[in-house]
Amino acid sequence: ALEQCRNNSLSRFELENNNVSAEGFAEVAATLRTQSQLEELHLGHSNIGRDGCVGLGNLLRRWQSSNLKCLSLFSNAIDDLGLQALVEGMSNCSNLEKLFLSDNRSITAAGLRSMSPLLQSESCSLQRIALENINFGDDGAISLADGLRVNKSMRTLNFAPMQSGISHVGWAAFSKLLCDTSSINSTYLSNHTLV
Repeated sequence: ALEQCRNNSLSRFELENNNVSAEGFAEVAATLRTQSQLEELHLGHSNIGRDGCVGLGNLLRRWQSSNLKCLSLFSNAIDDLGLQALVEGMSNCSNLEKLFLSDNRSITAAGLRSMSPLLQSESCSLQRIALENINFGDDGAISLADGLRVNKSMRTLNFAPMQSGISHVGWAAFSKLLCDTSSINSTYLSNHTLV
């Protein structure tokens, strides 16, 4: 089936709820290498792990002009190093609007910290990030808030407050992100809206 994709122009690729081996994912990545026009890539619950993220990050980095708008990687045993490799590749995805990372419970504040350069980039077009069921704690909340401080595209950040492990310290970081009252200019620049 993958061989048939090599000559087609895919806009959506979905391989969810599979236990993809490292060799299998290498074949998927090799096929997708020629599909830079792809707009949606859904690999949720496929156990790609760190090695898969490294391969996917390399794939994204090689695409000449990525049209990718949605990347769904929920429940994939992704850890901090996997996320870091993925983020390095996503820096080439200036059209990426949606990133789903929920249920990757090995992602911590360190992994979220690696997202800051991407979120702060002028070319970042991410509008939604899903991080449900990830216990990132106060440090993760602070990292996300710092990364989003100058971001102009983000509209929705999904996470489960009861499972995120954040306290008043993490909420204070988000509060300051939404309305920084340290100066008039800071208040003006933090004109984010809660919905």
